[in-house]
Amino acid sequence: MKSLVLTGAALAALGFTGAASAECYAINAESEATPLDGYSLETESNREGLMAPPPVGEDTVGLLCDRATIVPLENDFEILRHSLPLYIRTTGDGDTVRMLSLGYEDGNYVVQMPQGELQGDEREQIIAALEGFNEGEAAINAYLAAQEAEANGETPQ
Repeated sequence: MKSLVLTGAALAALGFTGAASAECYAINAESEATPLDGYSLETESNREGLMAPPPVGEDTVGLLCDRATIVPLENDFEILRHSLPLYIRTTGDGDTVRMLSLGYEDGNYVVQMPQGELQGDEREQIIAALEGFNEGEAAINAYLAAQEAEANGETPQ
């Protein structure tokens, strides 16, 4: 998986200071953001089966999405299957920017807060989301196995 940790300086270089015009952005190794106008990770990952890869260039090392909450959504793990870490950004009171990074390394989900801090019960909500990813992974694996069996003329089990 491509790895990128956005530092405070890199975030400042992105020029994020409030509400953005796009929901998601492709981030390259130079921490430059390209808006993915009309793209919604939530919509794409909620489709049946494994989501299609996002419409990003080969130089993309991460996907950044603006959300109302820093807590990952039920199917956010799917982007990780396309070897892209996910950065979830929220802007709170006074334009305070917080960012959570979600990756997958050595068989484990990796969560970091490159900017800001967790608030209230967000830690528990994030842990619950990660635990839910295991069920989602199992469902995706079963779906893909059934698709492969069907393509090979076998009866899915």
